[in-house]
Amino acid sequence: MIRRVLGASGPGLVLLGGWGAVSLYAWLEGGTFAWRLWAAVSVLLLTGLVCLAVPAKKVQWQRVVPARPASAGETPLILLRCRAPRYWPGLSLTVEEVLPPGLSLTSPPVFEVWPRRGDWLEFSYRLPPLARGRYPFSSLVLRWGDPFGFFVRRASIALPVQELEVWPRTVPLEGGQGSLPSRDPGVLRGVRPYQPGDRITHIHWAATAKAGTFYVREFEPPPRSGFWVVVDALPDDLYELGLEVAASLCLWAFKRSEPVGLLDIAAGLEVPPQSGPAQFRRLMHHLAGLFRPSAPPVSSSLTPADGRPAYLITSASAAVPRDPTLTVIVVGPGGVLALEELPTWLFRSVAQGGSQR
Repeated sequence: MIRRVLGASGPGLVLLGGWGAVSLYAWLEGGTFAWRLWAAVSVLLLTGLVCLAVPAKKVQWQRVVPARPASAGETPLILLRCRAPRYWPGLSLTVEEVLPPGLSLTSPPVFEVWPRRGDWLEFSYRLPPLARGRYPFSSLVLRWGDPFGFFVRRASIALPVQELEVWPRTVPLEGGQGSLPSRDPGVLRGVRPYQPGDRITHIHWAATAKAGTFYVREFEPPPRSGFWVVVDALPDDLYELGLEVAASLCLWAFKRSEPVGLLDIAAGLEVPPQSGPAQFRRLMHHLAGLFRPSAPPVSSSLTPADGRPAYLITSASAAVPRDPTLTVIVVGPGGVLALEELPTWLFRSVAQGGSQR
């Protein structure tokens, strides 16, 4: 208790000094007014000392962070819960959220709460639109004291670390314009009459000339060998857009049950192609935590050597070797300037049959 009193705030020390002066005055003066003044100041001091002894650290706290990863730009809701111990004097507490690094608000969330015995008291706050990344939530800061503010204690409460993961934004690559075409049509099985939506490059001209109507080649579905998403050493102003393009390609592959792998040249990250929900979550987890190195290596536009097709996300295609299995997605001037442009740009690029753009 003595240590708590010595560590009290400025107003508490003033009150403690005032009580000493009033005590000396009452002892010397001895009049009714002096002793009544001493009694009033003593009540304030005693109230403050009792409030310092409140077992605020025994209040149980829980934080509920959304288990589902958020997407960049979303505003997740954070829930806090508290429950008082069996014996609780019913005083209020001020709780302040300690925000994780990289997450800034005009002022941190602060709540005045009155914990209840037995029942959980719930309150929440909403985060601002978040950027891609991982945000670990851990401790809370508690403040409590007397109702007059003379004595105030402050303590940090460590909660189990909970991480809020924010994935890059994505744009669907399947919609009204049809699915993104496969680069490998497969093994020729025969010909059939042309149907709206068939690729012009699949027209069988000999059969068309003989029948007088359009016929197209029909192929056996190719084996799902998968493909790579390769992120080049992008500059700062294009890095986020490049990761959003990569995330969109991973989402497209996941919806098609297509094996997909990720290679980031600057970060040295390589995840071999696989399919399924676990692989999609693994890729998005890596994309959420990637940061451009302060001094990225000079891009050599390396692509995996396992023969799978690759989508190379780069800021310039001049130095990229021509390869029929390589689709170059240029971000920045001369290419994709916004994520919403990716579907139209990519459909046009693949439909034209060229590997360079």
